[in-house]
Amino acid sequence: MRALVLTAALLATVTVAAATETGSGSPRLRPLPLPGPDTEAGLTGMTATGMVHGFVRGRGGPARAAVWRGGKLTLLERTGPSAPTAANDHDQVVGSYTRRPGEEERAVLWTGGRRVDLHPRGAFRSAAVGITDRTEVLVVSHHISSDTLGTARRLSLWRPGGWRTLVEDGRFHDPVLGAAGDVAVLVDDRALLFPRGRGPGIRLVGLGGGAPVPMGINAGGAVLLACEDDGRGRAALWRDGGLTDLGSLGGGDTRFVGTGPRHGPWLNASGEVTGLSETRDGRYHAFRWRRGVMTDLTPHAPYSTSYAINERGDIAGEVPVPGAAGTHALLWKHRSTTDLGAATPGNLTMPTALHPRLPQVAGTDAAPGNSATSLFTSQ
Repeated sequence: MRALVLTAALLATVTVAAATETGSGSPRLRPLPLPGPDTEAGLTGMTATGMVHGFVRGRGGPARAAVWRGGKLTLLERTGPSAPTAANDHDQVVGSYTRRPGEEERAVLWTGGRRVDLHPRGAFRSAAVGITDRTEVLVVSHHISSDTLGTARRLSLWRPGGWRTLVEDGRFHDPVLGAAGDVAVLVDDRALLFPRGRGPGIRLVGLGGGAPVPMGINAGGAVLLACEDDGRGRAALWRDGGLTDLGSLGGGDTRFVGTGPRHGPWLNASGEVTGLSETRDGRYHAFRWRRGVMTDLTPHAPYSTSYAINERGDIAGEVPVPGAAGTHALLWKHRSTTDLGAATPGNLTMPTALHPRLPQVAGTDAAPGNSATSLFTSQ
């Protein structure tokens, strides 16, 4: 299923080679502080309060979970490796941490300045991969199998006061948690939906051959699916047992930048979707899909990229600078496009985090071919 998403190498090739249609605009981005020079950093999202969450890592050191409030950096863990994956509107952050050197990672909830260990009993490794506003946390854990000859993975939903096991099978991938507690996951060759985190799962059928990959679930229970059909990507929206093909921009190939906590959301509560789709002449453009219609967000540009959509329908993405190196951050609204400029001229300015209800972005800034990144926000 890795063919369903654009790889980082392809994405870099696409964005550097392209040109913007919206003009240069004045930069509206400011840097976020980092612990020191030569720090690698990444973002996992932005909450309704404007808190940005992600990780920082100094040269040769471990990654550490971090948040930025009002532009101020706070490390969630001072020592040992840690990594965030998601946060809710109450600024509760989930992910994983390591208690001592050499130990395996453990699922964790950071809330109100304290750490809540969510490591399931009997597990030797675990990580939290999602959280709702009701503090429901989706956890992936690893256990010794019953025959003691191997390991087994478990997918569980934690609510304050108890656990519910959803999948007791080691062969599951790409679990996602919706705002209302719905869970979708790829298990072997089946995509399953657990409404409100309860079983048995409902099988989700995709388009073409192969099993669809769940990409997101909105507050109404609609599930966005990435499918593959004879080598081409297709996207579908599952709602109340029905399946809608989102189509393409004419080239027949519709995809998403990537899976995992550092990407999306691609679907909002109104049922709008963003992603990348191939045009008739083979270019990949950012799109908005709304009420059965897919709209090209940059019809005259060679290429463009989108990273997320919020509840207002704002879409964060990037376009290359015409006639120069690097990219600009863009914010597409329903009736206008704002060029946010470049955090650093000539660099790849990628707005990977988007406020869930306001036209504000945060993202990473890096020189082409350089793994070291700085961070920015438009707040």
